[in-house]
Amino acid sequence: MDKENVKILIMLYEQHPCLYVIKSVDYHNRTKREKALQMICDQYEHMTQQSLTPEIVKKKINNLRFQYLEHLNKIKQSKASGVSSNDVYKL
Repeated sequence: MDKENVKILIMLYEQHPCLYVIKSVDYHNRTKREKALQMICDQYEHMTQQSLTPEIVKKKINNLRFQYLEHLNKIKQSKASGVSSNDVYKL
């Protein structure tokens, strides 16, 4: 999956807050979450002509979250180590 397709996937994911807003009532509704994932798959296939399954979407989003949190932790550790502002970890 290239960068452009990842951006499309994230854009489609953002349209379904029931998948990531923990305080949402729909977040705890498994049926709505499954329907949202299937809608993402259908829209993604329509936009990119590549098929996805809900399981692949879940894995990809979890991987992106993990990578993001990893970078945040590197930045925090870099700042905590006492290095100068020029030497703080950046992407």
